[in-house]
Amino acid sequence: MDLQHRCAGKCRFEADLAQKSKKRLAALLEGGKVQILRQDTDRYGCTLSFVRVNGRDVGDMLVREGLARTWPDSGGGRREPWC
Repeated sequence: MDLQHRCAGKCRFEADLAQKSKKRLAALLEGGKVQILRQDTDRYGCTLSFVRVNGRDVGDMLVREGLARTWPDSGGGRREPWC
C-alpha cells in the first residue's frame, strides 16, 4: 500500500490525508491482535510488510477507506502523486 508520509505534504490535500491515515492506522492497530509479516526491503532499505489486525489486512482496509492506494505493479513501481 502507498500511504502518504506525514512530513511529505506537497499540497493541503496531501497533508490532510497524511494526518487522517496516521490517525486511522493508529486506531486500527489498537483494535486487536497485530501481525506483521515481513516480506522484503525496498531499494532504500525500508522493510516491506503485510500488517494484519485480528486476521484482517490493514492495507486493504485503508485502501477501501480512501486513505491509501495499492502499490503499482507496472511503471517500475513508480507511484502517482497525491496532489
